[in-house]
Amino acid sequence: MKRFVFIGNQYRGMSDKSPEEIAKEHKMTVQDLLSWDHPTWGKVETVTLKPRKR
Repeated sequence: MKRFVFIGNQYRGMSDKSPEEIAKEHKMTVQDLLSWDHPTWGKVETVTLKPRKR
């Protein structure tokens, strides 16, 4: 499944990885997950990340 990656409200590109992997890659936590139907790619997700609490 294709995933659109956002940090806050800034678009950071796309990924085919799981939300957990994306968060680990950016050293952040998943704030929000939104599934929706894309006209071209079918089911996609928007993954919103936020900085980890220290």
